[in-house]
Amino acid sequence: MTRKERSGLTSKQEHELEVLKSTYARFGFLDPMTLARLLRPEIFPYSNKNRLHSEVTEKILHTFRDIDGFFHYLDKKYQREIIASRAFQSLLETQILNSIEQDAQKLTQKKKLKQKEKEKLKKDYETLYRVYSSMLRIGLVGLQKLMPYEFQHILNSQTKPALDLMLAITNYTKRIQPKKKEFENIGFKPDEIGAPT
Repeated sequence: MTRKERSGLTSKQEHELEVLKSTYARFGFLDPMTLARLLRPEIFPYSNKNRLHSEVTEKILHTFRDIDGFFHYLDKKYQREIIASRAFQSLLETQILNSIEQDAQKLTQKKKLKQKEKEKLKKDYETLYRVYSSMLRIGLVGLQKLMPYEFQHILNSQTKPALDLMLAITNYTKRIQPKKKEFENIGFKPDEIGAPT
């Protein structure tokens, strides 16, 4: 943060900024002022909220792309350490998915929805469906690969009803949203783990 930016801060803002810098001392993802505007908007008001969120979103996506590019170079031991870490589980379960679920549930409970709320609710459910269907597919394919041969028949027969349902939903979603690229790889393919052909 430049000297000019600091000179325009109130004493309350300066104090809060020091608290954030201390709390997130090892956090190098965002500069202190961007972090303050994101986490404490009531103290650090910023007129262009969309620009702020867009910049932070691009930084996150850039980080994900970086991880996607070099993760496989790590030794398997350290890959497992990351995947099994509390930080990874918390990001996936309590931050990303839980946040979207709560928003969707709040809108669902409302008796009347405005058009924008209906569109948001639809997007939330689309996002959750893409994520959960991918997670289910990854989990079931992983189980099939890991479990001994003796379990394959039981695994296939027990998961087939769920796979039938997921495949039907996948085909339906792609049919009603044929031009959306994000739906190209969702759900299940007919040749995966006993799914219907």
